[in-house]
Amino acid sequence: MTFEECLQEMKNIQEKLHDYLEDNENNTTLEDIFEDNRFHEDQNELIPLLHFVSKIFNNHYRDENFCSKIEEILLFFKEDMKTKLSNSELFHIFKSNKKILLFLQQEGILTFDEQIVKKIINDKYLKANYPEYFSPEIRPFINEKWFTDDLKRNEWFTNELPADFYEKRKTGENDGYICELIRKDSIDDFIIYVTRNVCSPNSIINPSIYETNNFLLKNEKITLIEYAAFFGSIQIFNYLRLNKAELTPSLWLYAIHGKNAEIIHLIEENQIKPKDESYNDCLIESIKCHHNDIANYILDQLLVKDKNTTNDVFLNCIKYCNIFFEQKNIINESLFFYLCRYDYYKLVKFFLNENYIDINAKIIYMKKFNAILILNHIFK
Repeated sequence: MTFEECLQEMKNIQEKLHDYLEDNENNTTLEDIFEDNRFHEDQNELIPLLHFVSKIFNNHYRDENFCSKIEEILLFFKEDMKTKLSNSELFHIFKSNKKILLFLQQEGILTFDEQIVKKIINDKYLKANYPEYFSPEIRPFINEKWFTDDLKRNEWFTNELPADFYEKRKTGENDGYICELIRKDSIDDFIIYVTRNVCSPNSIINPSIYETNNFLLKNEKITLIEYAAFFGSIQIFNYLRLNKAELTPSLWLYAIHGKNAEIIHLIEENQIKPKDESYNDCLIESIKCHHNDIANYILDQLLVKDKNTTNDVFLNCIKYCNIFFEQKNIINESLFFYLCRYDYYKLVKFFLNENYIDINAKIIYMKKFNAILILNHIFK
């Protein structure tokens, strides 16, 4: 099997899973997709698949069935995850998604042990409200010496949890009433609310500890119209637009997440260009979201291409586990490092077996991309 054939095999599985996640009529089953047992038998096949599940759940538009379909995939591999992967390996794969971590914990697949708790009470996890979101799982560790004094004084660890905490946490969305109206695109109730509360069209939504959408967690001061674009809520988007809400370059990235072609075309018609006027950032965001129709539209109609475009696009496809188009002549050192960093065991092994790269000459860079750990895992 050639390298391109390996990629094509990965692409075929991803396309089948895309169809499964977006098929609301249940015409495809997981048994049909995984008709052979290699994903059950070989953890080097399973781990890249779980990375795909994590990446697509982090960014893809969530329709009414999307979350439950993701959970069905995880349950399909429940025993494999429990027997073939360690607690730390599971956390490494899904650490960027609070909602999946919660699901794995509740299904008895992942345990919040000391190692995991130490990680999520520090650094970037604090900003994304991990300690508050996982306060029931963290509370048993509050008397440990390493537990921070600031968190010991935090109301989420000193007071009773809100009565609706567990319900809202499972939903995993901003619990503000106006946010709920926007997500449902409930235009009549939205107009009543903003009129009664004298809300400016440029109002900022209040953050919520229940939020689990990665893109929203990483952005601050999100406006009502940005939030509407993110959820593809065309009626409320239009209401805010016609009431003089500011149309900013940032709307492009929110609209890509919202997967609503009408909103994207309205942004174009109003001559709003993205901050990166080459549209490269928009293309990468659409790849990250696994919104491949939008990615193809940007590639064909909007992208300002240069000699590095093709290679950069493919490397981001690798990074976000979205092998959505054919590519030739892409075997190079940069690709190898990306394959190492993002746990593509099978493709890394192919590189090594075919001697496409001098490992010894690049040992410093390999350490940077965690490749030593990957290689040890492959050949252990």
